Amino acid sequence: MKFLCRNPKDFFKISRDDEYSLREFPGKALIGVLFQKEDIYQQFLRHLETIEVEIELESEFYKFDSTDYYQEEMGSGLYRIFLSLKGLYPVEQSVSLKNETNSWENEWKEAGKRTLNLDPGYLDLHKVVLLSGKEGPQKIYLGGGIWSDLNLIRKAGRFEALPWTFPDLRESRYHPFFERVRENLKLDLKSIRKD
Repeated sequence: MKFLCRNPKDFFKISRDDEYSLREFPGKALIGVLFQKEDIYQQFLRHLETIEVEIELESEFYKFDSTDYYQEEMGSGLYRIFLSLKGLYPVEQSVSLKNETNSWENEWKEAGKRTLNLDPGYLDLHKVVLLSGKEGPQKIYLGGGIWSDLNLIRKAGRFEALPWTFPDLRESRYHPFFERVRENLKLDLKSIRKD
């Protein structure tokens, strides 16, 4: 997993004329974490530390009460939090990111049911994209059974929902967090130009 978030300079090559060109498209890796018990979430954070995945930002905990979709599998009283990973993320690695988080979900299953639901994705300067193992009319197939799902777009200086945006993301509770992630992305991109 460590290869997924890299030093900003890794994304560019320098020509003889000292001009930069993009090797890969950079964003910030996100992981939405849905859980019922905070101790499970804390165990997950410790796991990320052991595999050298660095968290840059953590959103507030919010009750996941806009749908009961996961209630049968995970129980009631669910919470969602979003994490942003440190460094720049090559969005071309999206299939690998989703496969990795699927394996983490499986590690935390109890009696065949998930105790964590992980929604990985990325944020770039223009949008928030989540990754999915389910197809849908708005989703773009990436390969390996993984689709990208555009959930928020940046318009008129703020994030806006789309008709298919997940209900809790539509409510804008996470938007201040995404703004902070976007600011960090801008700083990472700016640091490339300074060096």
